[in-house]
Amino acid sequence: MDAPKFVTHRGASILLLDYAGASAAQLAALLEEAEQIIRKQPPRSLLILTRMYGYEFASESTKLLLEHIDGNGPHARASAVVGMGHLAPVIPIANRMSGRDLEPFDDEVAALDWLASRGAAGGDDTNEPVRFVARDGCRILRIDFRGASGAELLSRVNVAAATIQSQQERSVLTLTLVNGIAYDKVVTAAIKEYVRANRPYVLAGAVVGLDYLRQIILPLNRLTGRNLRAFDDEGSAGAWLSAEWSRHGRN
Repeated sequence: MDAPKFVTHRGASILLLDYAGASAAQLAALLEEAEQIIRKQPPRSLLILTRMYGYEFASESTKLLLEHIDGNGPHARASAVVGMGHLAPVIPIANRMSGRDLEPFDDEVAALDWLASRGAAGGDDTNEPVRFVARDGCRILRIDFRGASGAELLSRVNVAAATIQSQQERSVLTLTLVNGIAYDKVVTAAIKEYVRANRPYVLAGAVVGLDYLRQIILPLNRLTGRNLRAFDDEGSAGAWLSAEWSRHGRN
């Protein structure tokens, strides 16, 4: 069994849940850990692969699993299950009853391929201001604050913070677009707290659109121990982030 984690397959970010062979106690702990990640994600944003090989469908643990599936439904775009065996025929019935996009597979690669295709076919998160994108084999959190002000900017800050803080420490690459942000005291205070709270989770951060403020990046790095860099365009920012991922041995 592995702890819940994100993997990248054919450019898609997929949440891998491994319940294979889990006892009731192990399953309860894994479900709780998975829910802490899932319920912080935007609605209909997740592609989920669940391993069920050798899982014992005892009454109590099955109840926990069904509650977990039902509660996480709003966050999932598509879900694939491998290792269901003889129970695979119940999946279409579950889809009709719950309105889910859930599919059983015998082969994990086929499941990953299907999820990647569902991500491409869904396509409805491409306008989301906070979303993961894939580049050069790594996963980058693209955060678009451009032109936002007031309540809308604060909303985006909160979504970005929740997403970042649901990940493992020193595992997140951020690409933040800040052109045309309208700052006031409330926004400035919120962003300061956002930067402080995200520090343990961010491996490297690229910022596009700082203009004359980009000169503060180096002093900020020295003061905070962060790994931030300013860029003029997304392409250069993404290239640097993928290079940092490799430099830290994360491939």
